[in-house]
Amino acid sequence: MNAPVQFGKISKPGFYDLPMDEYHGQCCIGPSVSGSGLVMIEQKSLAHFWQQSSLNPNATPKKDTPALRIGQAAHTIILEGEEKFRKTVVVKPEGHDGRTKEGKAWLAEHAGLAEAGTPIISHDDWLMLKAMAASIAAHPLARQAFADGSPEKTCIWQDSQTGIYLKTRPDWFPSGSRFFPNYKTTRNARPDKFERDAFDLGYHQGAALCIDILTALGIDNPIYFFVAQEKEPPYVTTVATMKDAALDWGRLQNRHALDRLHAALDAGEWPGYSEGVVEIDMPAYIERRLDQRHESGQFTNTVVGV
Repeated sequence: MNAPVQFGKISKPGFYDLPMDEYHGQCCIGPSVSGSGLVMIEQKSLAHFWQQSSLNPNATPKKDTPALRIGQAAHTIILEGEEKFRKTVVVKPEGHDGRTKEGKAWLAEHAGLAEAGTPIISHDDWLMLKAMAASIAAHPLARQAFADGSPEKTCIWQDSQTGIYLKTRPDWFPSGSRFFPNYKTTRNARPDKFERDAFDLGYHQGAALCIDILTALGIDNPIYFFVAQEKEPPYVTTVATMKDAALDWGRLQNRHALDRLHAALDAGEWPGYSEGVVEIDMPAYIERRLDQRHESGQFTNTVVGV
């Protein structure tokens, strides 16, 4: 028999200081969802959402990967500085080799921290993160983004149509301004490349949800923007906002995903992509390429095998 879902105590919209694990759990007295959950429903399926959701007592635990650890460490040093980084992230000694006697002893000594979720990174990764922080500090706009305020305050609002609690956690909560920066590491921060990745990853949905919750909570005309930094030297950074049209599409997709979640919670059913046969069409750009090849005479009308 499945264990019941453990709901939290938050019942009123507002700003809250919550540990990350509580935020990712069910921190409200009823079902709650963040922007990443709505993106999962919209871009994949309800089945994928349910498999990883804290609403599911048998959810698959999130895997601890090197990329995830580096991402967490990057957020810490960029948003909170080196002093906080050294208190919350463990760096392996220079030249550490887990196969040696000394290396094994070091790993055994720090095993408890790893099991508790403390990121442990290599010395080379530490040097990389320092270089990334220096690159942010050298950027005329990015260095101001996290200068005044505090990191990661949880914002809660309840959707009037479904009763589902909505939550967002801006990377930085500014003091006395309406500019809310969000730090992203990316493979390519060139504006046109980041633009494509941003929509592939559903950043427009997350941005729209954050803006709408902040507005509902009384923030006047909040400005949500990205500080996107490449993960390879020279760690180039781009500061970007989203156009209103992109945010409007995000709002439409968020509503669609939220309504589907509400229906799924009522029915207790979490479907995947399709339960029937689907007909797959050729993408338009592939068809254009084939048309060009056909017009150049590369193809004949002779059918293979006939």
